[in-house]
Amino acid sequence: MTQKHLRPLPAFIGLLMLTLGLVIYSSIPNIHNTQTISARELSGPKQEVVPGGVVLTRPLNVTLDAGGNPRMIVNVTVKPTSGEGLSQLDIRISNKANKNSCVSAEPPSDCMYEKTVSNASIEVPLNTSGSYYFVLDNTPSSQEKIVSYAISIKLDITGEYVTHDGPANWLGLSLGAIGTLGVVYGLSRKTIVPWE
Repeated sequence: MTQKHLRPLPAFIGLLMLTLGLVIYSSIPNIHNTQTISARELSGPKQEVVPGGVVLTRPLNVTLDAGGNPRMIVNVTVKPTSGEGLSQLDIRISNKANKNSCVSAEPPSDCMYEKTVSNASIEVPLNTSGSYYFVLDNTPSSQEKIVSYAISIKLDITGEYVTHDGPANWLGLSLGAIGTLGVVYGLSRKTIVPWE
């Protein structure tokens, strides 16, 4: 008479590999970073008429969150009050520390931004919260101009999320799959032992 016995060694090794694979898969996180841009409108869209020979100063109160590479984005378009096409205007941006030299002084100096523009998207890096000044300078011209502008603060925000899709996780899944095959093999194969 013969008796069939299970093969415990392949089943045990397979179970061990399956357990180890699942532990590796679930315990090793794979961290992904996502970069998004957050925009907060500060002023605008606005349209102002700037008379010839006049300087208009618009104070801006800026509150910054920590980190994120903050910057002020100003979209400006300058047009004549009569006629078609674009016109030009001197645009300056200053912080409070350089207000006197940039906003009030002639000629201006120490500005964060200073340029003659007609249609531009201006980007100025910011370091601190506080008062800033947006200057529309039409003193070089005797013609009235229409200025359309929108001012916003942009931040780069980095987010993190955790998945289990890294190389170590795939190794764990592979090890678990091989372990499963070992368990199935060990439980399905039987050794025939003669009974005496």
